Amino acid sequence: MRIIFDATFGEGWVEALRSFFQIHKEPRPLFLHIYHMFDRNVKDNEWIPKVVGQDCLIITADTGRMAPRLPLLCKQYKKTYILISPTMHNKCNQFQKARAIIVLWPEIVNTMEHPRGSCFQIQPIPIDGVYERFRLVKKQIKKGKETKPVP
Repeated sequence: MRIIFDATFGEGWVEALRSFFQIHKEPRPLFLHIYHMFDRNVKDNEWIPKVVGQDCLIITADTGRMAPRLPLLCKQYKKTYILISPTMHNKCNQFQKARAIIVLWPEIVNTMEHPRGSCFQIQPIPIDGVYERFRLVKKQIKKGKETKPVP
């Protein structure tokens, strides 16, 4: 399984996850940063079509405020992706985000069983103002934006 992190994540962060998952049983996931695959100035509407035939999952914190919108591109090209929620992106440090990927790993693997183009979101669960727990929820996209979680 290939996991592609977009430009909203640092390359060092992705390398740390890659190193950690070397202890995972075979087949090991392959963590890639888009800068490992494409030029640094690549736009979402350029690289997403190029990974269409690949068995991969995209992880992003890009909520799609600027065109072209990454969530809509993923839906258009039927690429399953996971959004890091805005709260998580802004209030959690890199260690917490990496820990969320590790803790939610079995659920992340299961996202590939859903129809291609599905959207999920990693959300922090605040306990006494601290974000130490996380959940992965399936989202729907309607009229160009994400809506409430799917039950």
